[in-house]
Parts: sequence; C-alpha cells; structure tokens
Amino acid sequence: MSVLAGWISAVVIIAGYAILSLLRHRRKVSQGLQHQPFAVVVSQIIAIGVVLLVVTYILNQNRSVNVNFPIKGIPYVIPMVIVLLIAWTFALGRTTWGRHVYAVGGNAEAARRAGINVDRIRVSVFMMCSSMAALSGIVVASRLGKVSTDSGGGNVLLYAVGAAVIGGTSLFGGKGQGQ
Repeated sequence: MSVLAGWISAVVIIAGYAILSLLRHRRKVSQGLQHQPFAVVVSQIIAIGVVLLVVTYILNQNRSVNVNFPIKGIPYVIPMVIVLLIAWTFALGRTTWGRHVYAVGGNAEAARRAGINVDRIRVSVFMMCSSMAALSGIVVASRLGKVSTDSGGGNVLLYAVGAAVIGGTSLFGGKGQGQ
C-alpha cells in the first residue's frame, strides 16, 4: 500500500473502532447491563490508536537496502491477515456453522447425536483449511516471485508444528478454545 493509503487506513480503522466501542458502551449502559467504566473504554481506544499509529509509522519508513529503490508502505499481507482474522473469529464464534465446528471437534459422537451432520462439517472445515493454505501459497509465491521445489524448504514444517504446540494446541485432540 502507498504511504498515504496506510495513514488513511490507520485513521479509518481507529475511528471505526472508536465508534463501535462507544456505541457498544452506550447500548450496555442504556439497557442496564454490566459495562466497563467510560474511562476504560476511552483508554482502550487511545491505546489501540497509539499502537496502530506507531506500527503505521514504522511500516511507512524506507525498508530497502538499496537507496535507489525505496520500499515504503504497509505490505498488503498485513491488512489481508487482519481481515481474515476478523472474518474467521466472527464465523467460528457467532455462526451456527462455527458452533457446529466446535461441537464436532469436541466430541463427534455427541455432535452426531445432537443432529449435526458430522461428515458435512468435517468436509467444509477441510475445504476452508485448504483454501487458506492455497491463499498462503499464493502470498508466499508472490513474495518470492517464483515457485520451485526448494521454496519453503528447510525447517518450515518443524517451525509450524512447533508454533502450534507452543500456542497451546493439543497433539491428542480435544476441545477448541471457543467453547
């Protein structure tokens, strides 16, 4: 992204987050629900705004080794990952399909007895995982500018499994975090 587009995106994201946070706080207060103090909501907005502006500033600096070819701006991968994170968080946490995914992952037999089509859920999850793997392959190929048999060679698989295990994924199956 260009430097100007990066700054505009940062300001729009901060404004959108502020509006959504303030509307959520106002709705909870008007309905008499438990809510955070207004000062906490404002401090969260300010903290996220500062972090986003600092990251935007850092990414808009020239990262090129060769001064004749400047590399400035936010890489397209960062907004793409953020959009995917938000979309998958919403899909898994707030949709029937997501609840079914967690149910099948927790106990397939109990999910089957509850009337969930386990095979259909498993196929859809494999399709989504394959789509995300294909998208990541396209991103890596665009970064490297080529696709060859030695692309991504070395310890990439070991690092990926290690990151998943360090992140808390059980190697023996079990429940997802959304339950």
